[in-house]
Amino acid sequence: MVGEQAVAAAKEVRSRTAPTAMAMPKMSPPATRAMPTTTANPTTTAKTRSSQRKYLLLVGGAAIVLLLVIVVVVGERLATPEGRSSRKSPTSAHQRQTAETALVNSGGPPAAAEPDAKISRSTSTPAKNESQAPLQRIRLSPDDAAGFLVEKVVPDYPPLAQQAHVKGSVVLDADISKDGAIEKLKLVTGHPLLAPAAIDAVKHWRYKPYVLNGQAVPVNTQITVNFSLTGG
Repeated sequence: MVGEQAVAAAKEVRSRTAPTAMAMPKMSPPATRAMPTTTANPTTTAKTRSSQRKYLLLVGGAAIVLLLVIVVVVGERLATPEGRSSRKSPTSAHQRQTAETALVNSGGPPAAAEPDAKISRSTSTPAKNESQAPLQRIRLSPDDAAGFLVEKVVPDYPPLAQQAHVKGSVVLDADISKDGAIEKLKLVTGHPLLAPAAIDAVKHWRYKPYVLNGQAVPVNTQITVNFSLTGG
């Protein structure tokens, strides 16, 4: 009897506690809240980068313009007479001070001998140049030049010309120095067999110096040498 009562009591306890256990709701874990995600817009990013680039270019251009303005202003100030005088003023002031000190120490202004010396040197230079200037050659006629001839060498008749019975005149253009010596001979006309003998003889001719205004001058004239089979 006691055992049956204990079993019945246990069943009754289980029957009372079972609905309670079944009635308890199941606890679910708290749901995690998803964080909102932001997606970058390519168009917005490109516009932002373009704006930054334009800003940098604008700032750089303004800096370059400002630098150019500064360079131009400084250059104009240095180019003006006031700027040059301001740069040279320390040296000029020092030079003036040195000159004034030298003037006080010497007791008066410097002597004017140096300008006179410069003037004398400058006036003597043209005279020196005149003496070194080449003398102008005077043109003389053949007859006038013949009057100054003091030494004449007769040319030898060339054997080939003599055998060929070649005769005639050889005309030479002659430059005579102020001392009367033959300086230069040039063939004007004449037979090729006779010209070398004429030139060889005339280059030994001597003339008296031709004097013009108290000074011997070089002259130019023409000399004619005749070749004849009967004599020179």
